[in-house]
Amino acid sequence: MRMRPKSRRDDRGFTLIEALVVLAVVGLTAALSYPQLDRALAGFQARQARSELVASVLGARSLAVRIDRPVALTVDRSGSSLSIDSQPPRALPGAARIDGHPRPLWFYPDGSADGGRLILVTRSGTTTYLVSRALGVLSEQPGRPAVEPAGTGGDV
Repeated sequence: MRMRPKSRRDDRGFTLIEALVVLAVVGLTAALSYPQLDRALAGFQARQARSELVASVLGARSLAVRIDRPVALTVDRSGSSLSIDSQPPRALPGAARIDGHPRPLWFYPDGSADGGRLILVTRSGTTTYLVSRALGVLSEQPGRPAVEPAGTGGDV
C-alpha cells in the first residue's frame, strides 16, 4: 500500500478568510451582548446601593440603642456617601447618590427616629424611601412606584 505524500495545503493551518470570519463572529457577539451586560451591571450597583443605605440606617439605629444616646446619619453634600455620627463616611457604589441633600436623620435610644425621606438615584432609576418616626426603620414610600425610570421628572 502506497502512502500518499502530504500536500503543502495540509500544513498551512487556517486561511485568512477563516480567521476573519471567526473575528467577525466574536465581534458581533460582543457587540450584541454589551447592552445586556451594562444593564446587569447597573442593576447590580443599584442593589448594592440599596443594601448600603439599609445597612447605614440600621447601623445608626442600632448604635443609638446600644450607646443610649441620639445618633445622626448624615449624607455628604454630593450625596455619594453616608456617615454615622463621627465614623468615616461609607461611599455608595457606582454613580449612586442620595438626592435632595436631606438633613441629618436622628435616631434615638428608644429605637425611634425623627423620620425623613431619602431619594436613592442610580443608573437604573430612582427609589424613594421613608424612615419611620416610631420605629426608625426604612421602607419604600407607599403610593408611588418603587422605582421610577431615571429622567422621568417625577416630583420626588
